[in-house]
Amino acid sequence: MSDPVFIQRVVVYYSNGTFKELVIGGRVSPEGGTHIIDLAGEGRSLESVELWYFKEHWERAPRVIIYGTR
Repeated sequence: MSDPVFIQRVVVYYSNGTFKELVIGGRVSPEGGTHIIDLAGEGRSLESVELWYFKEHWERAPRVIIYGTR
């Protein structure tokens, strides 16, 4: 089992050149913690997601999986 990951912020980039920065400041535990972010708006395609996170004393790099729905 690994330690929790602390998510500082998420920056979402859209294909039309705009972006949205979200300050999270939350802890996600490896036991299945989920953080749901609703990105309201229409007519935008997601280009990329930048995730700012940390974990103290990494023995191995954490794995973060991002899922999206329409």
